[in-house]
Amino acid sequence: MTMRNWHVYFVFLISAFLVLSCARRNFPEQVDVGQRFLLSEGVPDFVISAGSFFDDDGNSTINVHAEISKASLIYATDDDGYNARIKVIYEIYREAGNGNQATTLHKRLFREITIPGDPDRFNQGFQRMQLKEELTAEPGDYRVVVQVTDTSSDKYQVRETHVQIPDLNSRNVGLTSISVTGINRDGSRRAISTYDVPSNTDSLSFRFFLTRPDGTADIFVRMQLLRFESDLDPARAVSLSNLPPGTIQGRGIHYGRSEVVEQQVRKLDTVFGSVEMIFTVPMPESGSYRFEVFLTSRETDGPDRALSYIARDFGTRSPNFPEIATTLELAEPLVYLMSGSEHRELMEIADTNEMRRAIEEFWLENLGSSSLAREVMAAYYERVVEANKRFSGIKEGWKTDFGLIFIIFGNPWYVDHFGETITWVYGYDKYDPTRTFTFNRTRIGTERFPFHTWSLVRREHYHSVYYQRRQEWLNGYVLNRTFPF
Repeated sequence: MTMRNWHVYFVFLISAFLVLSCARRNFPEQVDVGQRFLLSEGVPDFVISAGSFFDDDGNSTINVHAEISKASLIYATDDDGYNARIKVIYEIYREAGNGNQATTLHKRLFREITIPGDPDRFNQGFQRMQLKEELTAEPGDYRVVVQVTDTSSDKYQVRETHVQIPDLNSRNVGLTSISVTGINRDGSRRAISTYDVPSNTDSLSFRFFLTRPDGTADIFVRMQLLRFESDLDPARAVSLSNLPPGTIQGRGIHYGRSEVVEQQVRKLDTVFGSVEMIFTVPMPESGSYRFEVFLTSRETDGPDRALSYIARDFGTRSPNFPEIATTLELAEPLVYLMSGSEHRELMEIADTNEMRRAIEEFWLENLGSSSLAREVMAAYYERVVEANKRFSGIKEGWKTDFGLIFIIFGNPWYVDHFGETITWVYGYDKYDPTRTFTFNRTRIGTERFPFHTWSLVRREHYHSVYYQRRQEWLNGYVLNRTFPF
C-alpha cells in the first residue's frame, strides 16, 4: 500500500462519529453528530450543516452553512492579489417520504468565490472560511448536496446532509434540526458543523424551531445538555498490560453513564404556530456531550415517552484543534517523551510563562543546541497535528493508540487489515514482533454512526523498542532516519 493510499485509507477508516447507547436506541435517526474534515489529499475540504427555519409569517427556509479549510486550497498570485478561487454548487432535493426513495430537484445555486490567502505563509494553516445560503422551501424532507471545486486544479469534493421542515398545517407537533453556533468573547459568531468544538469558544448556542398547530394540547419542552463518561486521557504506555474491552479506554465512551450539565423545561399552553427556541450555555470543559430536546405531554415524562425528539452530539477540544499553539497544547503531548514524574511536574506548573520555559529547557537540555531543538520540536509537533487530523474521534487524535505509535514511529511501511484487526508493519518482515504493532477494534460502529474504537495490543517487549525510539527523539537522530526503527 502506497503512503498516499495509506493516508486516504485511514482518513476513511478513522473518520468517525458516535454510536448511541442502549439508553437512547429509540431515537438513532434524530441524533446529529455533525461532520468532520476528511483532509483528503489534493481536494478542497469542507463540512456542511443545514437547518430549517420560519419567519414571523410562518414562511419556511433552509439555511445551508459550509465551512471550508483554507489549507486545502491552491493559492496563486493574480491581478487581484494572492488568492484561491472556488466554484460552489448547492442542490436541494425534495424527498418523497413514506419509504419512497424518489427525489426531485427543488433548487440549484451556483457561486464563484475568491478566497484571499497570506503570501508570506507556505501553508495557510487550519483557517476556515464560512459560507451561508438561505433558500425558501415548503414543508417536507430534503437532501442537501454541496459541491466545491478548486478552479486551479479542477478537483472537487461533494458533501450532503438531510433536513426536515415540519408542516404547520399538520395536527402533530414537530421539531426542526438543531443549529449550533459558537460565540466568541468579542461577540463574533460562527456556525459549527463538526463534531469537534475548539474550547476557545466562549459559549455555545443551540437553536431550533418547534411547530405547534392551533388547538394542540399543552406540551412541555425539555432541553438538556448531557455529559457522557468518556476516555480523555493520552494513550497508555505500549508495554503495559492490556485492559479488558469493557473499560472506558476500550469503550471510548459510555452512553449509559451521563450527567445533566444544564437543563430547562418550558410549558407551551397559549403559544401556537412556529416557536423559535434558543438554548445558550458557557463552553463546557473537555468531554463528550449531547444537547437533546424532547416534547412530552406531562412535565415528569422522560425521553422514553417523548412525542418528538432531536439531539446534537459534540466533543470539546483544545483551543486551536487540530493545530497546537498554546503553552498547554505544547506541554500535554510531551507525555510520550518524558518520564511520568517529569510530565506530572510540568503539568502542575500554574504560571504559563514558567511552563513555557520548562518546555524549552526540556528540549534544549536533551538536544544541546537551540537550532537542533527547534528542528526536532517542529518535527514532533507536526506529528501531533497530523495525528489530530487523522485519528480524532471521541478524543484528540494524538491521545489515541494510533496517534501514539504514529507520533513516535512515523508512518508504517505497510498496513494489514483483517476483520477486527489492523497491523502496522515497520520493516520487511511482518512477522517480526519488534517491528509490528497490532490494533484490535474494541467498539464497533453502526452504519449511521461509524465510530470505531481501536486499542493497541500491548506487549512487554515493546519497552526496549519504544525506549530506543524515544532516545532518538531526544538526541535528534530521528531527523536522519530513512529506514524503519
